[in-house]
Parts: sequence; C-alpha cells; structure tokens
Amino acid sequence: MGTPRDLKVQMAAETRARERAQALAKLQTVRADKIEAALTEARAERDVWQARALAAEADLATLRRSATASADADGRPGRGSTGALP
Repeated sequence: MGTPRDLKVQMAAETRARERAQALAKLQTVRADKIEAALTEARAERDVWQARALAAEADLATLRRSATASADADGRPGRGSTGALP
C-alpha cells in the first residue's frame, strides 16, 4: 500500500480523468443534438421540395392533357395523344 500522499495524488488523477470523461460526453451529446436537429431540418426541406416536384409534375401532366385535347379539338394534325408526328 502507498503512502497517504500517493493515495491523494491517485485520487486527484482519477477525479481529473472522470471530469475529462464527463466533459467529453457532454460535448458529444451537444454535437449529436445539433446533428439530429440538422437532419430533421434537412428532411423537412426535402419533403417541401418533394411536394413541390409532385405538384409541378401534376401541373405539367394537366397542361399536356389540355394541349393535346386542344390540338385534337382543333382538328389540326399534330402529335395527338401519343406525341408522335403523323
């Protein structure tokens, strides 16, 4: 067994090591929280863009149907519903 001084030095070193480990754990928790928040924000932004893209595709399909119906109603030769030229 060591002297009381050796024991005191050892306890101080263990305390410092424990404090460093706690500080590191806290830092990692903060980083993880920030990453999770950024991920949530990125997913929300992705969902907004996906909704915009789906709406744009629906609008485009409507415009194409409208243009095809208009061309067919005019009796003009054209692409018709297949998009092929005569």
